[in-house]
Amino acid sequence: CAARRPMMITSTAMAVLVIIIGLRAAQGRDIRLYLVLTFAMGLGLTTHLSQVLLWPGLLALCAWHWPALLRSPRCLGAGLACWAIGFSPVLYLLVRNGEGPGFHWGPIEGVGDLWAHITGAVYRGSFGSMPWEGALLNAQRWAAQMAGEFHPLLVPLVLWGGWVAWRRDRSCLLVVGAAAVCNVAAAWNYHRDPNGIGVFFLLSVVAAAVLIGFGLDDLSVRLRRRAVGGPGARRLLEPVAGAAPAAAAVLLVLTGNIREADRSDNWIVYEYGRQILEQLPAGAALVTEGDDAMFALDYLSRIEKVRPDVTLYSRAGRGTDLLTPAARRDPARRRQLQAQKEADLIRSGRPVHYLVPVRIPDRRLFEFVPVGLTFAAVAKQPEGRLLPSRGIDMGNATRSDLHRDPWVRKIQSNYWFMRGARQEYEGEVAAAMASYERSAEVAHDSRTVRFNTGLVLYRNNRLEDAARHLRAAGAIDPFQPAARALLQRVTERLEGGRRR
Repeated sequence: CAARRPMMITSTAMAVLVIIIGLRAAQGRDIRLYLVLTFAMGLGLTTHLSQVLLWPGLLALCAWHWPALLRSPRCLGAGLACWAIGFSPVLYLLVRNGEGPGFHWGPIEGVGDLWAHITGAVYRGSFGSMPWEGALLNAQRWAAQMAGEFHPLLVPLVLWGGWVAWRRDRSCLLVVGAAAVCNVAAAWNYHRDPNGIGVFFLLSVVAAAVLIGFGLDDLSVRLRRRAVGGPGARRLLEPVAGAAPAAAAVLLVLTGNIREADRSDNWIVYEYGRQILEQLPAGAALVTEGDDAMFALDYLSRIEKVRPDVTLYSRAGRGTDLLTPAARRDPARRRQLQAQKEADLIRSGRPVHYLVPVRIPDRRLFEFVPVGLTFAAVAKQPEGRLLPSRGIDMGNATRSDLHRDPWVRKIQSNYWFMRGARQEYEGEVAAAMASYERSAEVAHDSRTVRFNTGLVLYRNNRLEDAARHLRAAGAIDPFQPAARALLQRVTERLEGGRRR
């Protein structure tokens, strides 16, 4: 769950650095700083693709303060060369991608694959994919995040700081304002899991922080001017008055966010991954779906050497994969080949477990049996169903004495969902339904959890409850087609029952 956090911190730090260098280079018309800027722009792009949203403002800044630079082919060529040097670390992917075990973000076997990776081709369809209602919903999320990032007393300083920047440093206002506008334009029509969209608003947060800085500086100047007393007292009070707004802002941010920022006691994801690996039989293969749990499992397996006898397979092709890259590129046969490979793996006699009970290779021959936090894929027994032999330690699922972000709560909800799956398998239907409801209660703002809860309730003919969770999934993400389609089926069955 924390795998993306260092990347976004690094990207944000690079954005601040690029803005500072860009302002100094353009305002001072310093060719050396210009070359440093283009190098930093290239290097920044290796941290996250959102760095390109800084470029329109920097280009406008150079066109304003240094138009001769943009008319010089020699300078533009030198800048492009420095940019390429800064961006060159991505070439390392051609050498190392796919080497060794572990989590690889897709195969990179040539220039075409590299281009698709660095341009975010896998996410391209998520941009511009929503109607205006979706853009407005993202706008509400943007506004909520901007209001929640800073203490309410600091929010008015954004507007005040914008007015001060207009008077003092319009160049800085141009760069950060353009970055925020580009950020909002790109993110408002982006359709992914709403719990993860906040990271795409970070440039707006940077811009707001800069404007708050202008507001605090202006407040400091005004307080210093109002310092009273004799010359000795004034020399003492002026620095105090000047530093007071900044110190107050730091204290407000710390007191408002220190609990959320302190994750030192939050081992929920770590323990979840360890429990999954440690419960597996010797020499097992674990087939994963998605990447949330896969990050933790990959780290524990490769770095901490937990259960080195277990092999991790990712159906998304993001790690050790049962399919070759060539087979994965064939969409017509990919799922068929995947099922064939998984069926061969199960028939080999090796214990095979799944994190998510979907797409069993052949339902006539195999079934999923909930065992602890995973599902064992086993051959169907003619004499009846197998009974799971391992329970679940729920202690990690019930921790509430620490900050839990949506991804952590989603991991906690998995415990309750698996408990419900085990109870349902053993015929304890009422207890299972209660566990499923508890899963949705823990991860109440997860579209995936609410949909999955609605699905299992629908399969158990709990139509009213299923409709409630599917409507909740739709409220979180109105443009999730699976939730809409299932809700329509539930509604039709409810209306048909009422008519009868």
